[in-house]
Amino acid sequence: MNNYPQDPQNQQNPQQYQQPQYPQQSYQPPQYQQPQYQPQYPNQNPEDPGKGMGIASMVLGIIGLCTGWCWGVGAILGIIGIVLAIMSGNKSKQVGLKQNGLAIAGLVCSIIAVVCGAGCLICTISAINAVNSAPYTTYKYNYNW
Repeated sequence: MNNYPQDPQNQQNPQQYQQPQYPQQSYQPPQYQQPQYQPQYPNQNPEDPGKGMGIASMVLGIIGLCTGWCWGVGAILGIIGIVLAIMSGNKSKQVGLKQNGLAIAGLVCSIIAVVCGAGCLICTISAINAVNSAPYTTYKYNYNW
């Protein structure tokens, strides 16, 4: 015999199924406590307005170091890097912050790039002038044997 309900028309003794009864529990909302006050501290690291220029100065200084041998390109990039580093420092000081380390590193790299780039440019110009001012001599070979 199967345990499945049969069609009531074919079944002689129909059983009525009732839903089981569960005990009723009363609902009580959760008890909330008063929130505790937590003091808000001021931001310890305020955003430095000259940070972007300091990063740009450092990048230009590094690129200027790498391209310093390239006919003065490093010197030009170094000069732009120096200007950006000084502007970054001035913006930081206006807000009352110390000059950021990226601007200082950019200033140092840019100064070295200017010195190396200018030195390479001077050496290149000197070498070109030396070649151009050299006396032109022709050698005559005497093939009298």
